[in-house]
Amino acid sequence: SLRTVDRPIRAETLTFTAESYFINNKMGHTFLCHADVAFSLHRGGGVFAQVTFTSIILDDLWQDPAAVFLGACWLLCLAAYTCSLLFRAWSRWQQGKLVEHIRRFWTWLEWAIVFTGWLIFAMLLTERHQSREAEAMLEAYATNRSATAQDRLDAVDESFLLTQFTKAKAAFSTATWLQVYVADFHILLVFRFFLAIRGQPRLAMVLTTIRNASVDLLHLLIVFMIIFVAYVFSGHILFGR
Repeated sequence: SLRTVDRPIRAETLTFTAESYFINNKMGHTFLCHADVAFSLHRGGGVFAQVTFTSIILDDLWQDPAAVFLGACWLLCLAAYTCSLLFRAWSRWQQGKLVEHIRRFWTWLEWAIVFTGWLIFAMLLTERHQSREAEAMLEAYATNRSATAQDRLDAVDESFLLTQFTKAKAAFSTATWLQVYVADFHILLVFRFFLAIRGQPRLAMVLTTIRNASVDLLHLLIVFMIIFVAYVFSGHILFGR
């Protein structure tokens, strides 16, 4: 475990954060974990806390055959899907229907899927590169710490956390946003499913029903949002910050 650096808390401080970094190698892979506990001192006397955990894998994922195979299949499907969209756009341009093709909602959805997919791939490569840098940094830190006298360990830990650990923080930030984009990517794929089922008559009934009931669903959504916002305000007053 890596100890956080103690900092003085002034009397007028309303928020402060305690950070901790530790290594977990009990789950088949070596994880570098970041625990962030944010405290907020309310003017009414309440104390609130929010705990955030983020982990990055320090192991080389290329050594996992299943991960390599599934990743290669996903990348090939993404590349083939991208080529098919480009060919479709070029075909519509030759027919003089490119503007009509661009105005379709489903065209924007398909290009959003492609763009998000390549963005995820780029962020994954960035996260892997930053994780390797963090692993090399930890190895150098362990070597330096083992050769340091006992009375200078606190100074070495403080210097390491304040200067060298920015690389690990960059990897944690990339991993966090990567999870967000992967989650959004799956939502886009759900909408893509509705596009795919139009070719099957029985499954297309679902999409047809939603389209025919769209006006009623819109009014239902308005009523739901009014009730939901009321519960949000109640929860914020009772348990919020």
